Amino acid sequence: MALETVSGKLSDFGWGGLTAFAPILEFIPTNAAVDPYGRVLATRHIAATVLSNGDFTVQLAGTDNLRPVSTGYQVSIRWLDFFGFDLFDFTLFVPDGGGEIGGIISAPSNPGLVFVSLTEPPRPSLSALWLNADPLDPTSGTGDLKKWS
Repeated sequence: MALETVSGKLSDFGWGGLTAFAPILEFIPTNAAVDPYGRVLATRHIAATVLSNGDFTVQLAGTDNLRPVSTGYQVSIRWLDFFGFDLFDFTLFVPDGGGEIGGIISAPSNPGLVFVSLTEPPRPSLSALWLNADPLDPTSGTGDLKKWS
């Protein structure tokens, strides 16, 4: 089982860099877990490598096959500017193959959002709705509306 690469860019809300503030971007496992190969994984924080332009990469265990299935990562950002600190308010799940953080993130969805597809959304948030239908052909699918709880 190989580690998965997660990448992205770290900046502030004005798209400014944080290099001058010595940022530390950490991925914190939500709980201890077991992988399919019998490895017991501890919750030690894993720091990403953040380059001077804000680009970052980190090698993480993919979460698709970990037990318990709710295992993911909290993401924290610390920087030296009045002891700045941010913590994502959701869990990051890392799929097999990893990817760019913007493409793999499963932040809680808007409560007014309804997924319309023939396949179940991969990791819907609580209270998310899914209509089993093809968005281009509403007569397809079962037409069932499901709500996660």
